Amino acid sequence: MLKKPGFFSNFNDRFYSFMVLSLNSIMFLKEAGLVHLVDSKLSVTQSDTLTFNKETVGARALSIVEAAPKLAKILISEEKNLYLQLKVRL
Repeated sequence: MLKKPGFFSNFNDRFYSFMVLSLNSIMFLKEAGLVHLVDSKLSVTQSDTLTFNKETVGARALSIVEAAPKLAKILISEEKNLYLQLKVRL
């Protein structure tokens, strides 16, 4: 959020523009056995074959993987509060 504040000022537009891609990606990863859903929570399946480094996923993807734990802390809040803070219109 600190590096790219503009990404959050127009979050509502980005949320809807990437929704179909996100859902398709989740469905693909689930069918591939790389993620699983338990109690409405998406988790990466534990596997020795998943390695995230610059050579396997690239610098941008590695940056996203490294930011994921920090973003997860933000996303833990209640959905209504999160959507309100990010100004998502439902």
